[in-house]
Amino acid sequence: MREAGMSLIVKRITKITVSLIFLFGVYIVLHGHLTPGGGFAGGVIIALSFIHLVLAFGKEVALKRLSESAVSIIESLGGLM
Repeated sequence: MREAGMSLIVKRITKITVSLIFLFGVYIVLHGHLTPGGGFAGGVIIALSFIHLVLAFGKEVALKRLSESAVSIIESLGGLM
């Protein structure tokens, strides 16, 4: 049976770029007060880092990377914004 997700090259590049995309999104969120809609754009970038994981590795692997406590923290922070 074939492994879920994309090719080996895409998976390797994803391992490198996902953390950079996530950090850039956090940077945009933290400095969102400087531009109109900056916080929203940062949230979109953070969400895209997770979507990038899902596309490269498959849904099951991406969900394993997030624990329930991490999801609860993310939801709570989203409610505060």
